[in-house]
Amino acid sequence: MNFRGREGNVVFHLLGLLALSFAVRVGVALLFDRPGYMDAYYYFDVAESIYHGKGMVEEFLWNYLDNPQGIPHPAFLYWMPLPSLLIYLSFLALGASYRASQAPFILLAALLPLLSYFVTRDVIRREHIHGYLQVTFPLLAALLTVFSGFYTVYWAAPDNFAPFALAGGMCLWGLGKMMQGENSLTWPFLVGVTAGLAHLARADGLLLLAPLVLLFINRAGRHLTLRWRGCVLALAAYAAVMAPWFIRNISVIGSPLPATGLKSVFLTDYDDLFSYGREISLQSYLAWGAGNIVRSKLWAAWLNFQTVLAVFLLVFLAPPFVVGAWKLRKCRFLWPFYLYAALLWGTMTLVFTFPGPRGSLFHSGGALLPFVFAVSAVGLGGISEWWAGKRSLNADALWRVNFAAAILMAMLVSGFVLYRAIGCNGWNRRDTLYEEVGAWLEANVPDEALMMVGNPPGFYYFTHRLCIVVPNGDVETVLEVANRYGASHLLLELNHPKPLAPLYEGQLQDARLRPVKRFGDAVLFAIEAKQKAFVWR
Repeated sequence: MNFRGREGNVVFHLLGLLALSFAVRVGVALLFDRPGYMDAYYYFDVAESIYHGKGMVEEFLWNYLDNPQGIPHPAFLYWMPLPSLLIYLSFLALGASYRASQAPFILLAALLPLLSYFVTRDVIRREHIHGYLQVTFPLLAALLTVFSGFYTVYWAAPDNFAPFALAGGMCLWGLGKMMQGENSLTWPFLVGVTAGLAHLARADGLLLLAPLVLLFINRAGRHLTLRWRGCVLALAAYAAVMAPWFIRNISVIGSPLPATGLKSVFLTDYDDLFSYGREISLQSYLAWGAGNIVRSKLWAAWLNFQTVLAVFLLVFLAPPFVVGAWKLRKCRFLWPFYLYAALLWGTMTLVFTFPGPRGSLFHSGGALLPFVFAVSAVGLGGISEWWAGKRSLNADALWRVNFAAAILMAMLVSGFVLYRAIGCNGWNRRDTLYEEVGAWLEANVPDEALMMVGNPPGFYYFTHRLCIVVPNGDVETVLEVANRYGASHLLLELNHPKPLAPLYEGQLQDARLRPVKRFGDAVLFAIEAKQKAFVWR
């Protein structure tokens, strides 16, 4: 394939990509006026608590996994703190607002296409790809990262998408450099720091350290002593980043890492995450039965395969990725990526069977994109070369057509996802119910009253009222929770726990739960509680 041309001005490419990426991220961010889902509300709320001097606490309870004693509750016993810390820093600079909460994630997400550019350059440098392709492969991978399909909606959200993708991607980049035999200690230091930051963003960030084992089966350029030195430095840098968080956890819960999230390994239904008083353990999981366990793993495998195909590969990149992976099968630089991708998919399928398909794989998969798009770019080049030879076409012209078509397809997928989020799914109309309920409560219910709602972080975002989650259980469970924590009102929405359907539909009436107001599809009940809310102040 005789492509003409020289390697362009890298600085010019990077500046252009950064400007385009930043403009796209800002443009998309301005389309949204609220966090829109529980995770993002959570990170915003805790950052706001820190900003107002309340500390790293939750002014609500969104699950009962750790048998919480009351409100406020120590934050980040399930999720990790980095997104809230970034939002807090933005609040210090810009003041507390939703737009301010988007700012750090816009900046981080704008940098991700540059990482794709560098990753692709490193891939093709060792594969003896020269000429025009040496310029366009990195550009294609970077532009695919700008228009990254389903992720386009979430890059600017106050969540862990952007920080984990950038930190995790940089960690895999550093691991790839180490696999290539780079002797500089810069790379293991980068690996350790970024693995620590990724872990501070997501609990499964710890998986990023696993590819270090590949150094000991790699014979490329590194003496065994240097490999050990690199691993020790990477682990030391990781520990240095994580040490303050470990110390905080020890002071709050008595251990470096909370065990709360591990209970999600033993879920038999995703809604059990919100259960109260139900045993969630290895024993209860095994009692579920081997047949149910196997079926759940197969269900998760199928859904996670769809995530890989539709979210990571945007469907149309599947053939180029397969071709590229075959062409690059001897590229040691990609080995950490392949191992981490397999570990991530396996963990979200076989271990975290219910959280994985419900968003965990999607959240963590952003770190894979620079490598997915790099391999896909090489594969698309290989397909173009093969087709041009088969049909006696001009290879340069065919590659330019395929290059433009890939970008156009990515833009169309991204645009469709945006349209569905803003138009069909009404992102900016989500949770307006809580605003309506909050206004009614302001006029009719004391400020200190404790509410029981479906999405406590979202309810708190709009009302700043103390609240706890509606447990996944029957009426007696609701009343038990209400009596323990002192909840005065129950808000049942259209999306409510299945055991409460008779109460919601009016088929079941209980004198202890008195309907007082209907808000569209939602019903507000007054609870005859036996005690006042147990609130720490």
